[in-house]
Amino acid sequence: MENLTKLRVALTIGALVGLLPITLLFAAGIVALFIPLFFVIPEPPLVLLGGIGAFTISLLGIWSAWKIYALAMAASPNVRNPRSLALAVVVAMIWGMFLAYYLRGLPELTCIFLMPGIVSTAMLAVTLKRQRA
Repeated sequence: MENLTKLRVALTIGALVGLLPITLLFAAGIVALFIPLFFVIPEPPLVLLGGIGAFTISLLGIWSAWKIYALAMAASPNVRNPRSLALAVVVAMIWGMFLAYYLRGLPELTCIFLMPGIVSTAMLAVTLKRQRA
């Protein structure tokens, strides 16, 4: 098997294990939490701002992880803004640690919240190494 094919298989397995669960959890959270928050429940504006902030940070982390996956899958990766992707990975990692700590009563979720940051960090490192070579 060719090296690029092996790399793509490994990246796809990493994306399925590390990125897909949090993406599905995010989508379910949007439907279950944010839609009622905006349309049904009369909440103070601070709760709405907190919800929008959490949504924005989560969306940034998930978007950057899938963007890095797409760049890593390319035959010859061309990363235009490596610093912005690295910053997004750091934000995703910190946000994942915050959520894992906040929900530490559910140990099953700890791994789910930490995996996107770990997987996207590894994928970014592989992508930048391939770009330099």
